[in-house]
Amino acid sequence: MIESDDYRAYLKGVTANQGDIWDVHTITERWQVEKTALNDSNLVEVGPLEPHAIIYDDSQGGPVIKNIGEQYGAGTDWMSGALVRRLSWGLPEGNKITVDVEYSTRYFESKFAMGMGPTEEAIENAEALEQGLFLPCMVIPTFRTRSMKMYRDNPGMTGPNATNNLSTTDIGGIQKVRDIDVRQTALRLRFVVDVNSGGIDYLTGVLQAYVGKKNSDAFLGYGAQNLICDGAAINHLEHEFFEVVIDYLYDEYFHHSQILQMDNDGKPRMNGDDYADVRWAREERTAVAFNDIWPTGALGESMKYQAFVGVWY
Repeated sequence: MIESDDYRAYLKGVTANQGDIWDVHTITERWQVEKTALNDSNLVEVGPLEPHAIIYDDSQGGPVIKNIGEQYGAGTDWMSGALVRRLSWGLPEGNKITVDVEYSTRYFESKFAMGMGPTEEAIENAEALEQGLFLPCMVIPTFRTRSMKMYRDNPGMTGPNATNNLSTTDIGGIQKVRDIDVRQTALRLRFVVDVNSGGIDYLTGVLQAYVGKKNSDAFLGYGAQNLICDGAAINHLEHEFFEVVIDYLYDEYFHHSQILQMDNDGKPRMNGDDYADVRWAREERTAVAFNDIWPTGALGESMKYQAFVGVWY
């Protein structure tokens, strides 16, 4: 029982629903609240505005019912961290009224979660994490091609270099002027964030630092400068939880295309019937540490493991 000068509240029942890491986990309490005020020795009945009075009761010990946004408990487990989302009031009966207090959270608690360090790229080096609270993450790959004009082909052709934006010399090979399909892999990284740890303005700045850039270190199993960040979005899920979506693109030629070196007249430089100088070239992009996207500590380590494996365990 919880009691103030004006009300008493009795807990009549509790239900809790905990799902997997992508689920919303809920708790519902049912309380019976009694008005303790007297009128000529008779109990005063609950009125139509009583829910407001109960929630904003400022008498000694009040309020006896938690308001929207308050935590279920004071611990560090998933139930303690759940916040009140809804109050559903029943019909008054004399000096009594029932209320369902609904809590929810997206934090998932486990003692079996696995994790990988921010710069770890080998799944076999993943380690078990201590029991704690985690949020979900996944990578969804799609496969496609882009069209490219091929001027030279093997044998003897030097392939593009992942760390150079322009070949320093002619790439060699045999002249074969044709259109080809270059294989690409698009990676969509999705993870849930609690904006209490960093607001929308902070997240916007983080994503702006990645979009249009290339990776300075190995990321999601791809080597340095193999990926570009193709775009990003922030989507609201519910309450303080948002989903961050980041798109990355891998290209088997590291986003290079073959280009012809031109003479002063604007025409391709020729060596008889052959192009005299063909090079690999791509847009110059700043390299940034894509692994900085992972939150610090066990939360980020779990997210990185989920991105590599597809599960949290």
